[in-house]
Amino acid sequence: MAIEFDPSEEKKTLIAWAEKLLDLAVKSGVDGCEVNISSQVGLEVGSRLCKLETIETTLDRSMGVTVFRGNCRGTASCSDLSIESVKRCLRSAISISEHTNPDIAATLAPFDEIIHDPLDLDLYHDWADLSAESATKIAIGAEGAGQTDKNEFIINSEANVSSHKGVSVMATSEGLLVAQKTSMHGVSCSFLAENGNSREYGYSYTRGRNPNALRDFSEIGKEASVKALARLNPQKLPTGEIPVLFNPETASGLLAQFFSAISGGLLFRNASFLNNRLNSKVFPNWVTLTEQPHILSGIGSGAFDSDGLPTKSQAFVDKGILQKYVLSLYSANRLGLSSTHNGGGVRNVIFSGDKSQAELMKSIDTGFLVTDMMGQGANLVTGDYSRGASGFWFEKGEIKHPVHEVTVASNLADLFLSLADVGNDTDLRRNIASGSMAFPKMMVAGG
Repeated sequence: MAIEFDPSEEKKTLIAWAEKLLDLAVKSGVDGCEVNISSQVGLEVGSRLCKLETIETTLDRSMGVTVFRGNCRGTASCSDLSIESVKRCLRSAISISEHTNPDIAATLAPFDEIIHDPLDLDLYHDWADLSAESATKIAIGAEGAGQTDKNEFIINSEANVSSHKGVSVMATSEGLLVAQKTSMHGVSCSFLAENGNSREYGYSYTRGRNPNALRDFSEIGKEASVKALARLNPQKLPTGEIPVLFNPETASGLLAQFFSAISGGLLFRNASFLNNRLNSKVFPNWVTLTEQPHILSGIGSGAFDSDGLPTKSQAFVDKGILQKYVLSLYSANRLGLSSTHNGGGVRNVIFSGDKSQAELMKSIDTGFLVTDMMGQGANLVTGDYSRGASGFWFEKGEIKHPVHEVTVASNLADLFLSLADVGNDTDLRRNIASGSMAFPKMMVAGG
């Protein structure tokens, strides 16, 4: 049974609780207070081998409060929005603040800098006709669409349908009071194929804030089964330096490593290989990386950051030059810089080129197409990068055979500077989204 959820009424309820908690905090004598309250409902349905396996509904409410006493702060949270629970949470935060060390970087954004009239970015869309029954049909239908004339190689399949919607409220004693409604919906499918001693996995998914913008569910199942079957009986590669092409999923992950390296949290700890690199060249001249936080219904869109500061479009890399770091209010204070209004990270970085993946493969001629990565393998202190990888070997722009059990390695600083091209196949299911990335050479260690 679906959980009743009226976002407008929920918004009123959460705002009332936020105002109540701020009032209690001020009366307790603290110097400042920040309140974050959220409420979310969700439905998840899973199928396996075209049979219903799980149905889960969720209703979650949570509240976090941070109090400031001088240069000391304390944070506590609870999930029970009763008056006694809220009072206990506040008392806990105050008690913690009495035992923490002073931190002059921990401040609230002042009234004249916080957002007061947030943009409506169309982040909430109800999947109105979705029920446990209809979600089950979608999941089983996605699996069924992946069945092919090579079914004898498929030994397992699974699908999942999820729908989440919620409301969040942020308020501070400095005058901030903002609320936003959000939703996220998705369908995923996976297949496990086996042929002899080879057992391979294929996965595909679609996600977005608007259910009407999701990819056709049958295409998700077909793509997952095609991936699993295509990866059967892989080979290894000889060790050496060769051209490498990262597909959109793995390229987006690589780009996310860059943004982690220029984030304030690592920088003020001197834990990034890009520390003290402002105004220096970090990519080729043709690369510009800009965040676009106000894309309507965007995966990473937001009118304000986690400090309550208004978000803005801005270039972090312009013509290959690192222009600015990704700074929250706290990390900016630690570094003696100004916030870039990126509390919570960047929002909607979309990196795209003009060529399709097939055109990139033809321009490279021969190389290794990476489709999956294993392990962590990125040392952001030194920039050393070494990860397990699998994918496909191609020659003259054509796929020849699947590849597994290899390691790709480089130094991220050198790797980013060597970037040769990026495709137009950008993976827009991600907050940091990239097309396929082509590198003229990487060290590949095979068996």
